[in-house]
This record gives sequence, C-alpha cells and structure tokens, in this order.
Amino acid sequence: MDGDRKQRWLKRAEAAYQRMFDSGELTTLTEREDTACLIAKELAAFLIEEHLAGDTQVRPTLEQPPSCPKCQKAGQRVTRPKEKLPERPVITRAGEVVLRREKWRCPRCRVVFFSARPQAETWDGGVQPAIAGESHTAGGQGSIV
Repeated sequence: MDGDRKQRWLKRAEAAYQRMFDSGELTTLTEREDTACLIAKELAAFLIEEHLAGDTQVRPTLEQPPSCPKCQKAGQRVTRPKEKLPERPVITRAGEVVLRREKWRCPRCRVVFFSARPQAETWDGGVQPAIAGESHTAGGQGSIV
C-alpha cells in the first residue's frame, strides 16, 4: 500500500514539476509565484488526503468503536463493511480535501457522525479530537470529522 502511495506522489510531483518548468507561458514573477503557490497547495492537499486515508479511524473495529461526540457512548456502525466510504469535504489551509470515513450513529442521542477516534468531543458546533479543544485551529475546521 505504501509503495502505491509513494508512486502516486512521485507521479503527481513529476506532473507539478512539468507544469512549472515545461510551460513557456510563465514570464512574469507574479505568474511564476502564483503557479508555484497553486502547485504547492495542490501537493499539500494530496498529502493530507493520503495521510487521512491511512488513518486507523477510517474503518474502526467493533471492539473499539468511536464514541458519540455528545454523550461519549459507543456508536453503532451505519456503513456496511464492503460499502464505499461516505465522503465529506473538509476545508484545510491547503484547500478543500476529501475525508472518507465510516458513518456511525448513537442510538441514545439519535445523531449520525463520522468516525473520528474512540474519544471525541464537541467544540464550537463541530466534532473535534479531545486535544484540539486547546489549540483551536484556524477557522475551527482543521480537525473537524
């Protein structure tokens, strides 16, 4: 799996290099800077999505299900084992990335939530990891799941 990820990264990085250096259309400093910054954000978003995809909480085990963000009771899996993972766009400093996680539901609170980690808490109306409550990421969206 990691070899495939590395190959996707190398292919993407090569395409980014070609976009920057094989294009004879970049003539001004502003054009070069804008293109380089855009490419950097695209590569950063790719890295974030790939890292998120490898997270253990993408498909948590039934032995350690994620907790309801409201009451902290164990959730019940909504997503079937072979079903395609639901997608959720998340805004990061690198731009929008797609988060793919299982959906879980709390029978007590009657809420549906994405798997975040075994212990999560609500914060400013979203679900945050317990440690994020202190750091308050920019826009409060960096850790929303």
